[in-house]
Formats: sequence, structure tokens, C-alpha cells
Amino acid sequence: MYLNTSGNPGVGPSIRNHEFDAYNRTGSAVAVGDVLMLDHLAADAASYVKATYDGTPTKAFADGTVNVDGGTGGSNGATWPWGNCLTPTAAGIGLVSGSTTAGTGGAGAPLVVVTSIYSGAGANDTKIKVCIDGVVGVKCLTTEPNVFGDSLYPVTGQTYVASTAPTAGFRCLGKPLGARADDSTGLLLAYICGSNMMSQTFVG
Repeated sequence: MYLNTSGNPGVGPSIRNHEFDAYNRTGSAVAVGDVLMLDHLAADAASYVKATYDGTPTKAFADGTVNVDGGTGGSNGATWPWGNCLTPTAAGIGLVSGSTTAGTGGAGAPLVVVTSIYSGAGANDTKIKVCIDGVVGVKCLTTEPNVFGDSLYPVTGQTYVASTAPTAGFRCLGKPLGARADDSTGLLLAYICGSNMMSQTFVG
């Protein structure tokens, strides 16, 4: 899907959303707009990584259990770590052991925003659709307003973003494309880049 961020075709960037199906492994129900992380450490019991791979991107691992592209049928995709979503952790956000010291952050996990809960109503262990890069409605901390140009930060143990940075070392997930009043419970339209997991965390 392509979205023009200005609302005027031909003016401003047109952004293609990168969305895909995944499984909710948070242990509770999720909703559209929730911020989650992909299971980059294969920590969840449902995630499985095979050490030996035959080198063909669209073909199964040697024992036929998992495909690197997320699975082409059956339950393969459900066992691929990046096909499973968890509540963001300090390590997933990019903070080593929860440290907020500048320069101690790790790269972290891919972060995503839920865009559909399908017929499973977002329940644990059901399939959902998520966006890793693009323009989406995202859930925000309800005790602070958001304005165009803010930075949106993931929060350890939560499924929302905050616009007030912690003291140091936190990663920015995205930027608002509009404004949202203090105490508003609606979603905020924002551009997110959850695939940026290769660099150090930002200093708040």
C-alpha cells in the first residue's frame, strides 16, 4: 500500500507500508495501534530456529520445519522467530539489561505496529497483521500530548510510544504526522521505522 503523507498526490513523499502477518505471543490480547517487537532472540517457546540451512531463500530448512521467509504453508511461519510478536523489552528496544547510559545500548529487535487483528480479535497465539515501516496509527501514552515533529519512543514492557525521552540511550521509533491532545485515547498517525535495528540507540 502506498500512502501520500501530504494528502495531495504529487506533493510530498509517497510511502509504501511494509506490512506482513505474524502471531501474537505477548500472552494477552493486542489491539490495532499496539507497538510490539519481533522475537529476535527466539526466546518464545513457539519460536524455533534450525542451525542448518540449505541456502535457498524460498526453500525449507534441511528438516523441513522452518522457512527463512516466514514459511510457505502449514504452521511453518508460526515457528519462525520473526513471525512472532512480543511485548517490547529493554533488550528489544536496544537497552542492555535496561541500562539508560548513553553508548551502552544494543541494536535491539525489529519493532512493529499492529494494523489488523483479523478474526482472532487479537487474542494470544492468533494471527495479526503488523507494519514494520510506513505510515500507521500508533497507540501513545495518554498523559502527554503529541505534536508534529516529536520523536516517538518505545517503552519497556508497554505497547505504546511516548514523546518524552528517558534520560539517555533510547531508540526513536517514529515521528508524528499530526497532533494529538493530552489524555486522548485515539491513535496518532505517524511514520515509523521499526526495521532500524542495526545502529546504536539514540541519546534522549
